[in-house]
Amino acid sequence: MTAPEEWRPAVGWEGLYEISSYGQVKSLPRLTADGKRVRGGIMKPSPDKRGRLEVKLSRPGRHKVRRVHQLVMEAFAGPPEPGQEVRHLDGDPANNRWAPGSTAEEVRAAGGNLFYGTHAENMRDMAEHGTSHWANVTECPAGHEYTEANTVWYDGRRFCHECSLTRAREAYVPKDPRKVCPRCGREFMRPAGQPARKYCSDECSTAAPKVRGVA
Repeated sequence: MTAPEEWRPAVGWEGLYEISSYGQVKSLPRLTADGKRVRGGIMKPSPDKRGRLEVKLSRPGRHKVRRVHQLVMEAFAGPPEPGQEVRHLDGDPANNRWAPGSTAEEVRAAGGNLFYGTHAENMRDMAEHGTSHWANVTECPAGHEYTEANTVWYDGRRFCHECSLTRAREAYVPKDPRKVCPRCGREFMRPAGQPARKYCSDECSTAAPKVRGVA
């Protein structure tokens, strides 16, 4: 059963705006500093390029555009923990209903659609709901499959973990690739992408005397 609509002050805008558990934003009647009367009323939000609803809040000397889903969660669930952001559980960025619940399943059962989660969870939601550009892409340009273990999310984009590791290895260049083997005295080069080594070859490394406490 869906709970009745509840109104609470918008966090940081108390006395000026209220937000409802159904995702509505209301401007409160008031007098401005110059004596003008603000009638107040339900505001009409505008969608951004991703369909998320926004409203413009104002007070003397300050104007700010806020996303409705953030206002709802701040008022009813409190601020997010570090690394957390708002998830739209059904994939609809215009559905900003809140309902109590300690899990996403409980929130859905109570008729809500907003829940805090990590950026990775948010990106997975978008992929599952088909609202992400990457939803239908199953392989990276190199042909590696986007499995859960081989997927890295960053700034809303999906990257191949295997390709990322390859690029990191190829980009690694030691400060001074030239080394002198302490066993034979021969100078050798350490190719980019390989770990540091003390001897020029496995033969010199094996023949070198082992001294405790010395690498």
